Amino acid sequence: MQYPSVELFIHQARRVNPNFSLNGQEYAVNRICQLVAGFPLGIELAANWVRLLSCEEIVERLERGGEILTTDLPELNPSLRSVLDSTWAMLTDEEQTVFRRLGDIETANEHLHNAAELLGGNYVFINNIRYYGVSSQSALQQGNLHAAKEFAQQAMAIISKVSPTSFYILEGYVGVSEVYLTAFENGKNSEDLKFAQRAVKALLEFGRVLPVGQPRAWLHQGLLYWVEGRQTQAFRVWEKSLALAEQLSLPYEAARAHDEIGRHLSLNDPTRQIHLEKAIEIFSGLGAKLELMQAQNASRKLAGI
Repeated sequence: MQYPSVELFIHQARRVNPNFSLNGQEYAVNRICQLVAGFPLGIELAANWVRLLSCEEIVERLERGGEILTTDLPELNPSLRSVLDSTWAMLTDEEQTVFRRLGDIETANEHLHNAAELLGGNYVFINNIRYYGVSSQSALQQGNLHAAKEFAQQAMAIISKVSPTSFYILEGYVGVSEVYLTAFENGKNSEDLKFAQRAVKALLEFGRVLPVGQPRAWLHQGLLYWVEGRQTQAFRVWEKSLALAEQLSLPYEAARAHDEIGRHLSLNDPTRQIHLEKAIEIFSGLGAKLELMQAQNASRKLAGI
């Protein structure tokens, strides 16, 4: 029996490389899923690289750091710049050092110094943002809104002080936004709305810095528009989220967008069921049980079951 995370990796790998086979790569694929902490978006981004790298090579680059998750793959007809950028990201630290020495040493050192300062200020906070944000989501799913808001406040206090530098904290940002959006929708408290607006703004900034976060950021912007009563804008940005997810070959993010669009369309809209069925199809294929159940419940409501 394969774990859902492994099945997701295989599914995405075969989207970009139809000949992909798990045979002989079981350990490497399981290791990849561990290194991205089982997050669907991380699994999808890592799997996209199988058309250029072996699973063992993906593991090696993940263990060196998460830059492979935020490096764009070269296009089929790439520009020179995209080839150079992607090639540079694949070099070892030692190889990058050699190439730096062939260029402007002073400029290289200045850039490296600035990067070290930026990461040094943020690194100690990364685990806390992720911990508090994911904990807030977990408390929310268990129906404990009070605890969820306490965790979200802890995460937001850190987020407001740092810049996003790692893919791994995306779920932390998402958790904070989700909690405050839910809190406002349930209680219509103006303070919750202010925190929701701040959280969504931070999530959009995350997406600006790390484009892999854009589909989820626009999804949450749509949710914010919806609770503010701006339905037309909500559907517009949900469509944008869907387009970005499809453009980046991120089926989980695409399913989330289909689900939100489908659940918020009016019951008599003929495209409502189309979106929900697409969400159910993708969630089922990815083994995303909670999201699948929510989409199925919305579909049954439409059918009057």
